[in-house]
Amino acid sequence: MNEARSPGSPVDRDAAAALMEPLTGLVIRAGAGILAINRASIKINSKVDGSPVTEADLAADRIINDGLARLIPGVPVLSEERADLAKPSLRAVSF
Repeated sequence: MNEARSPGSPVDRDAAAALMEPLTGLVIRAGAGILAINRASIKINSKVDGSPVTEADLAADRIINDGLARLIPGVPVLSEERADLAKPSLRAVSF
């Protein structure tokens, strides 16, 4: 079975454990960001694929992305809200 691997060494157990508390705090802040949006006047836009994205989605994504950049700098982050910004790492191959 082929497994996806990223460059560099994997995070060891202690390093992963050390991230649990700050990641939990990050998720709590993202949830607070979602709840801070006024549901009665929330703006809903469309992504490139036509699916909806709200101010709350974008607020949570921004909080999580910024927090991850501070916690683990240099590690690329891909999210549903930022998928259009991703650059494929491999060229398309025709068969």
